[in-house]
Amino acid sequence: LLPIDVGGLYRSVDGGKNWTISMRGWHARGANGFAIDPRNANRVLGIGGNSLHWNGDWGPSPHGVYLSTNKARSWKHVVAVRDGLNGQIAFDASSYDAAKKFCTRAYYATPLSGLLRSDDGGQSWKRVSDIAAQQRLDEHNP
Repeated sequence: LLPIDVGGLYRSVDGGKNWTISMRGWHARGANGFAIDPRNANRVLGIGGNSLHWNGDWGPSPHGVYLSTNKARSWKHVVAVRDGLNGQIAFDASSYDAAKKFCTRAYYATPLSGLLRSDDGGQSWKRVSDIAAQQRLDEHNP
């Protein structure tokens, strides 16, 4: 997978010989990163953004987390955030559920939205820490 900040995202299924744009269901202009489930390569989480933070006056944010269950052929926007820059996303390999055949826990960290966690493989998310609030606290209490 190749994320481009304002140019979408591309995928290769042949070791990088050929690349195709892969934005079906992806509404952000660009991509900031990906995590592939270490136990199920069909499941991919992507971070959508477009190199600027989203203004709520523009309507619903296309930024945030996208989930693919078919090796990035198509995407579903599962959590919207204002953050359009940076962020990190990862699956927890120790959360593998043999019955479901995928890792159930994932984390998404952003400067504005804090730390979010999914316990169902990326389908739904909840905030577990407000990173931005902690940074403000740290700045005022050196």
